[in-house]
Amino acid sequence: MTDKQRFPNDQEHWWCELSPKQVSRPLDVVSSLPKQQQQPQLAATKQKKKKSRGNRAEQHFHRRLRNRNLDDETRTFLVQVRAERKREQQEQKNIYNTTTEVNKISNQISKMAEDIQIMIALIKIYRQAIADEQKTLEEMEVL
Repeated sequence: MTDKQRFPNDQEHWWCELSPKQVSRPLDVVSSLPKQQQQPQLAATKQKKKKSRGNRAEQHFHRRLRNRNLDDETRTFLVQVRAERKREQQEQKNIYNTTTEVNKISNQISKMAEDIQIMIALIKIYRQAIADEQKTLEEMEVL
């Protein structure tokens, strides 16, 4: 009995029309390999990283300088000036961030000091209330 006799509907035997080259069976290939060969292949695919292209802005700057037809000495000078300016900007940014952090910490410390002063005042009031209550109890015992 042929497939066409068993499955008269065309959709039910679509696989018969495929050639062996069109049918890929990657699971059979992978499972037929020894376990030792499978693991390095999987590890190699996981370790594939994106290429590092360096600093694109820096590359663009160098290209613009070359397009201006400047001599090598002038280009190196301009690159050094730009690098120095970036370094200074980064230092200023770091100083600003440090100053901001110091200000936040000092504000927290001052708030903590205020809270401590309030707690000290409350403790004094509490002690005074206890002392007053002890005096009234002593006076009641005397009577």
